Amino acid sequence: MTEPATPCIFCNPEREILAENEVAIAVFDSFPVAPGHALVLPRRHCATIWDLDAAEYDRCFRLVRDVKAVLAARFSPDGFNVGVNCGKAAG
Repeated sequence: MTEPATPCIFCNPEREILAENEVAIAVFDSFPVAPGHALVLPRRHCATIWDLDAAEYDRCFRLVRDVKAVLAARFSPDGFNVGVNCGKAAG
């Protein structure tokens, strides 16, 4: 990941990488709300998903599909929830 101006809580080389591409990585959430709760994190630091360019945005959501396959194989869940929280009020 590129280095931010301030320390990034998501930059942790000790996390298990579930899937990755040239634009993003996927890791388990440190505070999961359900088994398999994962995060897709762009490698380029930006404030929100809306700051990604079109190619980065597309590659992030393609990675979501890859992560779904990993989680399906590992956890066999009954369903999936995909969400985006942007801003303090969003969570």
